[in-house]
Amino acid sequence: GIKLAQGEIMEYYARLQKGMSNPLETESLRAQMNAVQSAMHAAKGFKDIHHNKNELLQSGNDLKFGQFARFSSLLSERLGEMSDLLARKDEGSALVAPLKGLLDGIQEDYNRQLQSIFVEAERDSLLEKDISMLQNMNRELYSSHKSMVYAIAEFALPEAEREELVGAPVMMR
Repeated sequence: GIKLAQGEIMEYYARLQKGMSNPLETESLRAQMNAVQSAMHAAKGFKDIHHNKNELLQSGNDLKFGQFARFSSLLSERLGEMSDLLARKDEGSALVAPLKGLLDGIQEDYNRQLQSIFVEAERDSLLEKDISMLQNMNRELYSSHKSMVYAIAEFALPEAEREELVGAPVMMR
């Protein structure tokens, strides 16, 4: 469904773009399209780990269930923050600092979760397949959260600030 929706949106975007001659409208439309693409990327990432979430949720292993609880808490917290920032979309440039702070927090979440996985791996508390699954989930959540922040930036920020924020280095370590 995500791919179909993205294809339909891209098709509509191409038709709209053909009839546009005003550079400001063209730039605004491009930014909106970038926001949609970033949001679609995030949705696909969330979809890709859905089966992993179910496995953790249904696990009788307290450690795996604890990882599920941590991922769920992070997801809820970050999506709440993003929702709050999106509600402030009319503030424009004033959102740059909170969005940068959110990107920093997402990086910290990723690093903290990765470290937690490594600690449990060193203790031999997890099977190899579970270690791989948790690392994948952590990476997908990181990527999806970052994509959502980029979608908000494309949707709410003036062009110069969008370029500054979306071009900011946020690397997985």
